[in-house]
Amino acid sequence: MNYYSDCGVQEAAFEHVGHSEVVTPYSTMSLFLADQGVAAAWYHNMISGPAGQTKYGSIEALHVSGSQISPMTTWDSKITTVVGMMGGISDFIAHKLDKQGLLSTFVDKVNYEWNLVFEGKVKGA
Repeated sequence: MNYYSDCGVQEAAFEHVGHSEVVTPYSTMSLFLADQGVAAAWYHNMISGPAGQTKYGSIEALHVSGSQISPMTTWDSKITTVVGMMGGISDFIAHKLDKQGLLSTFVDKVNYEWNLVFEGKVKGA
């Protein structure tokens, strides 16, 4: 399987999506933060296909038909997903930023960037 950097959902992308037929189990990291049940179902679906897992865990990416995989072992395909499954690290980051007096600056910056594309405040901010 070739490396594709132009994957994703066109409606949510800032750049052209040329390969919407390639998915990756670690894409569920953010979904785990929003809805663990939906994320678990999507993750399970991806890793249950032919060769969806190796002795080291989930694979990096696969074609939606299950006909091809990217048999790499990366940080993203392992740790990032687990961090999402555990609820993320926002509490730790917020605590550290607050101790340094940077939390409100960070929240303002996130809201500014968010509003360049979307309307309204970021949920949780």
